[in-house]
Amino acid sequence: MKKMLIDDARAALSAQGVSPRNMAAICPICGTIQSMASLVRAGAPKDKVEDYFAFSCEGRFTGVGPLPSEKDRSAAAKARRSQRGCDWTLGGLFSLHKLTIVYPDGKERPSFQIATAEQAQALRDELAVSA
Repeated sequence: MKKMLIDDARAALSAQGVSPRNMAAICPICGTIQSMASLVRAGAPKDKVEDYFAFSCEGRFTGVGPLPSEKDRSAAAKARRSQRGCDWTLGGLFSLHKLTIVYPDGKERPSFQIATAEQAQALRDELAVSA
């Protein structure tokens, strides 16, 4: 498990070279690269999107459900895997995240991994084209 101070996480997000609403993180379960903009597009409430960013997958808002097992080779499973997101959130019982953000008061919050600059910029561009 990697731990990162909040100031270092903010710096890593800023280094992506995109606006704050397009800063991106990666769901640890499905690998979907997502931003506050993509979460809002998926249905997350605008006034709470900062709480969901890097904590809940956008699939929770689109209702796509969990990813099917890799063993499931059905057409339905294949179609589901082509959709963005899953129903994962870091607020549940299981701790499958790889990054924890540490705040100045010592409190820790699980987080999705921070996307690369290239990934964040590609998502921003994809969202601009589909708008």
